[in-house]
Amino acid sequence: MEVSPRPPGRQVSCPLRGRTPDRQTRGREEHPVTASTVFDPPGLHVRLRQAGDDLVLDVAGDLVQGTGPMLHAAVTGALTTHPSPRELLMDLSELRFCDSGGLNALVRAHRHAREAGTELHLLNPTTPVAFLLHLTGMAQVLRVSPNPAVTSRAAEDGACQ
Repeated sequence: MEVSPRPPGRQVSCPLRGRTPDRQTRGREEHPVTASTVFDPPGLHVRLRQAGDDLVLDVAGDLVQGTGPMLHAAVTGALTTHPSPRELLMDLSELRFCDSGGLNALVRAHRHAREAGTELHLLNPTTPVAFLLHLTGMAQVLRVSPNPAVTSRAAEDGACQ
């Protein structure tokens, strides 16, 4: 079987590799990649609310390197908009995911609050976030109050020993 060459001067691009096909890629089916499925940054939602005398930041979504600045801005806003609270509560019960960049954002929030004379208190971390805090030793550095339901489930599973 003879393969006919491509017409001269015609280049066929390979969008996933940004180059023309070679012997290894020729004939393979190309899979389209859309920006909305691959490159959308995860979402983070932060809401500041007053609960009695306490200020509470409700944090939901994914706390990753790209969303860390949003958390920092929310903490800064909470510390500067209101009279400096003695304690700032951060409810993490809706935080689905936290990576090393998100952990860095939590540590920075802790330092920023401390510099303002405020204690940062993390409340109700989800199981993945509590695991990350425990694994990295940050549960001993940051003030964390776990959700009792999550804590009892983890103890039953033997995860927190």
